[in-house]
Amino acid sequence: MKETDILVRARGRNIFIAERKFWRGSADLKNAIDQLLGYTSWRDTKAALLIFNRDTEMSTVVKNVPEAVQEHPNLAIQLRLRPRNRIPVRLHPQG
Repeated sequence: MKETDILVRARGRNIFIAERKFWRGSADLKNAIDQLLGYTSWRDTKAALLIFNRDTEMSTVVKNVPEAVQEHPNLAIQLRLRPRNRIPVRLHPQG
């Protein structure tokens, strides 16, 4: 099994899991969400997908990320866009 990019543990438990990806389009973002969910269990409550951009106009990325997340089958709740282009969501676990 592949390991996540960032894993913070305390007292033998995961307290934060994150995956880093470069923006390559909506389909890759959905795959990255699946990958991140694959690292989580029902106990994990804090996870993040950090998206880096170097080849696309930033306004395009900011527009397309929420749309791609909205289409993901595990989406439970999409919260309002926050400052610094943070898009908090709640996802159902896989399986």
